[in-house]
Formats: sequence, C-alpha cells, structure tokens
Amino acid sequence: MVLLGDSGGGLFATSLLAKLNKAVGVKAMVLINPAADLRNPGKGLYGLVTNWYLNNKNPNDSLVSPLLATDFSSYPPTLIVTSENDELKSQGDSLYEKIKMTNKKNQLFDVPKEGHLGGKWSAAHPDAQPAIDKTVAFILEVAK
Repeated sequence: MVLLGDSGGGLFATSLLAKLNKAVGVKAMVLINPAADLRNPGKGLYGLVTNWYLNNKNPNDSLVSPLLATDFSSYPPTLIVTSENDELKSQGDSLYEKIKMTNKKNQLFDVPKEGHLGGKWSAAHPDAQPAIDKTVAFILEVAK
C-alpha cells in the first residue's frame, strides 16, 4: 500500500501513518505540497482554510502539525513533491529534512516555477506532469 496525499491530504496521510504506528503493509508514502505545520497559517486562502479546519483545535499536536513529531522512524520511503512558488514549500522541505534522518529511500522533488499543484494535480494538467511522472517512477521503484 502507498499512502498518497496532496496538500491537506498530505497532512491526513502523515496523521494516518502516525495513528497506525509502523503499519504493516505501508510500503511508501507520497506527499504533494503537504501541509505539515498548521501553527501559523497566515492570511489569505490558506489561512482561512486552515482556521476552518482547525475549528479552534490545538495546532501544536503532532497529528495536526506533523513537523512537530519527534520520531519519524515509522515513515516508509517517502517522496515529497514541492513547488517553487507554493506557500507550503518550506513545510514540505522541512518535513523532508526530518524524514531524511531515518536513512530510508526518501526523495524530494521540486517543480520549478509552479505554485500549489492541487487543482492541476487532480486534473492531470500538463504543468503537473513532471510531478506525476516522478510519483509514478517512485512508486514503481519502491514496488520492486
């Protein structure tokens, strides 16, 4: 099984993995522009959506802000896709650095000149094709 999540789905995938705690059968995880730290959502659309999602819950819980976790050893090989102009890029980069310390086959792939891939990813838009290709290659590599 491969856990794959885009944006908030990346948050859900990491939270699910934490809840399963070293789940048997999870061979890999792919996080596309993951929301990994909800403590300071800022303003604008991301801040609005994050505040709706939190609904006054504590963003300092590592199930809500995976960057706060202290143990990443349960993570399987993970691909994190970021986009050069996405406001979540730094969260994906930071999460990659923490997961990288587990010495598993983790990869970071940055899509140049792109913002948040959400709609483009789900529509298989040509701008998202490099990320889609990288994701498929990663999954095939892990499946060997």
